[in-house]
Amino acid sequence: MTLKPWTLAAICICALLVGGFVACRSTPNAQNTITVDVEDGSSKINLAPKKGDVIKWVDQANHPVTVKFLTDSPCQEIKRPSDTTDTCTVAVEGGNFQYACAGSTTCVDPGVDPRSSSSGLLARSSGAPAPPAGAGSVTAAISCPDPAGAPVVTWSPDPPGSSVTLGQNIIWKAGSLNFTVTGFNYQNNPIQLCSQPTIDQNYHTCTVVQASGQTPPYMVSYTVTTSGQGSCGSASPTLTVNPASPTPAAAPKG
Repeated sequence: MTLKPWTLAAICICALLVGGFVACRSTPNAQNTITVDVEDGSSKINLAPKKGDVIKWVDQANHPVTVKFLTDSPCQEIKRPSDTTDTCTVAVEGGNFQYACAGSTTCVDPGVDPRSSSSGLLARSSGAPAPPAGAGSVTAAISCPDPAGAPVVTWSPDPPGSSVTLGQNIIWKAGSLNFTVTGFNYQNNPIQLCSQPTIDQNYHTCTVVQASGQTPPYMVSYTVTTSGQGSCGSASPTLTVNPASPTPAAAPKG
């Protein structure tokens, strides 16, 4: 049987459509890649989304969990510093953001470190050593809730508030702000607080060392200076340096 030209063309089109349908059905679903980074100085886990990703916080019963950012926020849904949210559409390409659960649910490792699609974490690794056993780490979150005011430093966990111990790591976070922490003083005399020479948005881990000639506890003043969009100048808070926590005795063998 001789096929008419248009009949042959119709068969070819149908074959292409069927083949395309089968090819689409046989293509595996694209996989999502979820990145987390291990934070220098604390070994805590931070979620590292890309701009445009959506984060939702829920408990194990799938009920929404609201969070409040201690730094500025990377979320499109947050309009004011006092706002809370259970959903975050990431609106930035980099930064180092700290949050806390706003309700009764406890959040562990509450950090968000957005990354752009073309580069790694914008807040570069400080290469800080892990804290000694028993020393642990604390987080100092820098924010500018009032652009006409001064920077606010929020410590977590709270307690210890602004109290640190020798050997402990202070992890400084400021969201999208640029910042420096400088001018460590005891009774108006310069002293050393950190083993690292620079503390800023790129090198944000401070390993607390004992100042020469000082016996803890002693109070240290310092200067936090913010810059960039949303900055609010400088502030001069204080913190207390305490003796290193005793190392727990090893359990007897046997």
